[in-house]
Amino acid sequence: WPRPWNTLHYQVASVAVTVGEEVPILQPIAPSEKGLLKPSDYVAACEAVGHVDKQFVFDSLLGAGLLAGHPILEITKDGTVSISPAASLTQLFDAMPDVGGTRKSLVLDCAIWGIFPDASLAPIHAGLSVELLDNMC
Repeated sequence: WPRPWNTLHYQVASVAVTVGEEVPILQPIAPSEKGLLKPSDYVAACEAVGHVDKQFVFDSLLGAGLLAGHPILEITKDGTVSISPAASLTQLFDAMPDVGGTRKSLVLDCAIWGIFPDASLAPIHAGLSVELLDNMC
């Protein structure tokens, strides 16, 4: 077997995006050493910081991450991450208390996991912070 990637990195470790908009696509950065085995599958695990009532679920069949049922991100089989929170997410912001005239936001603390086809190889992960901003100020 070829040796696996030993780390997972993306161009950035944090992004901010307004509901209804899209962040430029994030692609995993291949290690400089050639010929290494890359992960065959990717999943995301996220937590809404300070909002334990808002559950994040990653549907590995669809490659989609949802916050309280609202689509937030997608990950393709090659590890490309697309972050585009659905307009329906405004329902969550509307239910949140006003914070003195400032724009409401949620921060997702995420880990993108790369999984190898051989279960004996440990998964690798990259941290990603996603700030979701309400489209109403």
